Amino acid sequence: MPSTIEKVRWGAIDHEGTRLFAESLDHDEDRRAFQKTLLSVLWERRDPGIALRTRLSDIRDGLLGPLFPAARSLRDEQGALDAFIAKTEAGGEAADMTLGVFSGHGEGNDVINLSTLQSAKGREFSGVITVLHGSGPERNSVAASVW
Repeated sequence: MPSTIEKVRWGAIDHEGTRLFAESLDHDEDRRAFQKTLLSVLWERRDPGIALRTRLSDIRDGLLGPLFPAARSLRDEQGALDAFIAKTEAGGEAADMTLGVFSGHGEGNDVINLSTLQSAKGREFSGVITVLHGSGPERNSVAASVW
């Protein structure tokens, strides 16, 4: 049974996706099919060890590709996605990147994890830098600590 937080996150993702592709989703059946495909594409192959290229290509080909032609306002985003996928291909800057590393859950000496205090709970790191905005005497101050 999904938690309330999972339901809220899914609702936000679903709403934003439906809003972005509104030009392509003319009918209720189209929106329902989009929602079903979105859930399927995001749920399947969520293994952090999968190649980022594979994951992004699945999303583009299985979900976004059929919607882009009718979504004129997203042409630049389609180009940006294609350019990013090209960087994950053999010989590209991010050819060896996995989904886990991309999403900040990688391990090793060459990984920096950026997270909120809430999402870092229960995780262990060899070094931690905290940056607290607005924590000093002035609202616009920044305080940093290193452990």
